[in-house]
Amino acid sequence: MKMRKIKKFLNNQWTIGIGTGLTVSFIILIINSVIQRISILQSIYSILSLIIKFVWCVLTFGIPVWLLIIVGLTLILILKIIPEPQEQWEKYTLGYYKNWLFEWSYVEDAFGQTRINNLRPVCTKCRCDLSTNYHELYCPKCSNKYYILESNTLSDLEKVIIGNLKTGEYKLIDKKE
Repeated sequence: MKMRKIKKFLNNQWTIGIGTGLTVSFIILIINSVIQRISILQSIYSILSLIIKFVWCVLTFGIPVWLLIIVGLTLILILKIIPEPQEQWEKYTLGYYKNWLFEWSYVEDAFGQTRINNLRPVCTKCRCDLSTNYHELYCPKCSNKYYILESNTLSDLEKVIIGNLKTGEYKLIDKKE
C-alpha cells in the first residue's frame, strides 16, 4: 500500500515537473561552479542575481503592466474558447460486434492513459440503450428483443476495439443513421 502511494506521488505530473526543474537547476549550478572555478554558494549567488536582473529588465522595459495583463487574459480567453480538434479515432464510439451494435466513450485516467468507458449494447433500430429482464435484452423505446450477451462479450469487444485503434482498422458509423 505504501509503495503504491510512493509510486503514485513519483508519477504525478507536478512532482515530475518540479523535480525535473530542480534537477536541471542543480546540474547547471554545478557546471557553472566548475567552469568559473568558484564555490557552489558563489554560483548560487551569481545565478540568482542574473535571474533578478532579468526580471528587473522585463518589468522596467517600458510596456505598461496593464497592457501585459490585458494581452495575457486575452490569450487565456482565446485558448479557452477554441475547442481542441477531435482526433479521428476519438469519433470511433459506435460499432458492430457479432451482429450487436455497441456504443462507448473514452475517458482519461489520472496517468493520462485513455480507456474505454461505458461500453454497452444499443438497439440496432433506434440506437436506444438496451434494458434487461434477466432472460433477454429489450429496447424500452421500440420493444425490439435481443438474446442475452455471453459473459465475456464485453471484455472481448474491448480487446477488439483496442486492436482496431492500434491498426486503424475501424469504420466510423454515423450516429444519426
